[in-house]
Amino acid sequence: MIESFRDLLNAGFGVKTLDIKEINDLYNTICNEEPIEEMIRNHCAYYLKKPDFVDIQTITKGNSYQVDKTDFAKQILKAENPFDIINQMPCTLKLAGLQVTSPAIKSFLRAVYKKFKISIFSNMYISPPGDTQGYTYHVDPHKVFMIHLRGVKR
Repeated sequence: MIESFRDLLNAGFGVKTLDIKEINDLYNTICNEEPIEEMIRNHCAYYLKKPDFVDIQTITKGNSYQVDKTDFAKQILKAENPFDIINQMPCTLKLAGLQVTSPAIKSFLRAVYKKFKISIFSNMYISPPGDTQGYTYHVDPHKVFMIHLRGVKR
């Protein structure tokens, strides 16, 4: 069991499963479809009010894909299910700054900070089914804590 950030570093890099009770309980409250739909809506609503604090980005095959972010956010807020809009996109959607727009993510990240004493920024990436590869292969210059919910990451 990993008890500290040092333990995490000593465990090496790659895919690791963390079994941390107080964090797992928070994880279970944010990692199913209903809270994710709410996070998407809240993020888009916040973006329309304060676009300098959070962002909406679209990426395909490593390049920016141009969409009108304001129009996209409005479409998401009007849709009965945000995935009806997102699944039609030919690109990966990135919602940057979820720690600002989602109380559940903020609580989760506070628990991670309390446990490991590291600050984390939170982004959500959604790639619709099909050939919608967002980023090309790359190595991040920083540590990444990733929660992969479903699908295949190439």
